[in-house]
Amino acid sequence: MTVMENNGHKLKTFIGKLGMIDIRGIFEPTERVTKGLRDVEKQSIWDSSISRDRFYLKGLEDYGQGKIFQASNELIKGVTDSAIAEGVYRDTNYTTRSGKVGTAEYWLRDNFDQNFNYSVKTDGKVDYIHSVEDNGLGIDASMRVNLQDFYALQKMYPNFGKFDVVKDSNGNVLYHTVKLGFLPQTRVKSSPMYDALLKYNQVKPTGKNYTGFMRRDLSYSYDAEYKYQSERLVRKEVNVLNQPLGNSYNDDTLVTYRDFVWLKVEPIEFIVLNWDEVQSGKAAYMDICSEKVLKGGMPFNPNHRAKNSTVYHNSLPYAYLEGVNNFAHVGGFARDAFVFSSDLLKTKEELMSLEEKGF
Repeated sequence: MTVMENNGHKLKTFIGKLGMIDIRGIFEPTERVTKGLRDVEKQSIWDSSISRDRFYLKGLEDYGQGKIFQASNELIKGVTDSAIAEGVYRDTNYTTRSGKVGTAEYWLRDNFDQNFNYSVKTDGKVDYIHSVEDNGLGIDASMRVNLQDFYALQKMYPNFGKFDVVKDSNGNVLYHTVKLGFLPQTRVKSSPMYDALLKYNQVKPTGKNYTGFMRRDLSYSYDAEYKYQSERLVRKEVNVLNQPLGNSYNDDTLVTYRDFVWLKVEPIEFIVLNWDEVQSGKAAYMDICSEKVLKGGMPFNPNHRAKNSTVYHNSLPYAYLEGVNNFAHVGGFARDAFVFSSDLLKTKEELMSLEEKGF
């Protein structure tokens, strides 16, 4: 691998021999507080532990203990079709802050005791849920971006890290977003067509695989990425054994009990939490949180009877986000989202060439 440089600044970002860009180095560890039991034998419910995480779930320290049992519109999240296919329930009784129908319940990092973990419900209420009832919950992702590395990459790749603004129906600004990394997200309506194209070798595997859901035997599904013309697609195994009754994708199509569904690989939208400081140029870091629930089919801890099973740093969401423990050999979320083909980003020269050709 070779280290990329920009104006003498060495980026902690690499281009590998297979044409894959790895931008995991632009994310910085940040100090996080986890509330709850660190050891069930101590029975100290509101004990707090401090850790330094790069990719993490938010918790009560971020949202405020006062939000427990109270619905908050700011905490409501939509959900990707990929997470729905993995078993996350899309509740059509509620809308997101931007007015889109369908929200999902997702994990927080804190636990109430040895049996209960906190989550954000589909109506935005922070509550706790018994850990054995966790099959339909999702995972979002938060992180801190080193802005020096971020801006250096923007200079090299003009279509990297695009900012956008999200407004309500009255035109009022709700929040700002940034596009970073890529994940399979939106269901392709013509899945049978792509199955036929695959059969006749018209879609080509790229060699990349994405982490799927946990099966009942505690193994994981892995979904292959394919290239068709200019599109990146993933043939995803559907978690048919843990699908909530009547669950539907974001276009309101019911999840059927077919084995696979095709998804588009798309840029991930993150909400910029410190937008004012970033916009003013005063910030050294950019704190971001995924706009949607990105992942499903993964219990907080598959061994609910184990001691300290509700402790965050013993959990599968922690291992998946940080790429440790069960995911040390495959990289988990960070590898899935932030190691991608170099042709998904275009240099200034490549963009100019496309413009000259009329694209």
